[in-house]
Amino acid sequence: MRKDLLILATLCALVGLPADGNAQPVYRCGNVYSNKPADGCVLVPGGKITVVQPKTTDCPLPPVKPGQEWLNETSTPVSVVECRSLTDRARNQGKALTVRQLEQVRSEYARDRNYSPDTLWTAISRTSMMKKIDCMIANSDIKMCTCLAEELPVDLAYVSYVLLVTVPKPSDLSHLNWKPFDLEQLYIDVRSVRDMCVARDETTIAMPEHRQKN
Repeated sequence: MRKDLLILATLCALVGLPADGNAQPVYRCGNVYSNKPADGCVLVPGGKITVVQPKTTDCPLPPVKPGQEWLNETSTPVSVVECRSLTDRARNQGKALTVRQLEQVRSEYARDRNYSPDTLWTAISRTSMMKKIDCMIANSDIKMCTCLAEELPVDLAYVSYVLLVTVPKPSDLSHLNWKPFDLEQLYIDVRSVRDMCVARDETTIAMPEHRQKN
């Protein structure tokens, strides 16, 4: 019970609520956590979500439109909460999380009902988060990992991404089962996504020509 209250208090801090027993309920509303429910929002039960309080430069809040600054005071995007979970140096004495600690994060999210494989929306969220964790275990670059999780095909595992960007030609992977993908096109697309994510920090990003086609 004490652990549940601690986690809920942390989430309250993230969305700008008082971290005490009188704190208002917290809801997941699509891609944000908020204390102001609306249609489609789901109550987050205490202790059922993995969140961390530290705010790092790796996980900035997205810009809001003029006049909507209150959004950052009452809600926190799910992507920011996930980012902080994967970069919480307080868990490792100021250092990047170890493989073991990232596996613990994986276990916590696997138990989170908001990442259940039972519905399409939560299943997609689960797949994306697990891809981020795999990527963080491999290279500990949260910006790259977030980009890959957002841009790669949902059902393409991170280990498959690694194979596709490291083999000299797609025929080297023809012995593996790539259904429902077309291996030749997947090889091109995945490598283009890799280059786009590497370049994302640049002022101007040139979208690969084949990705501009409808």
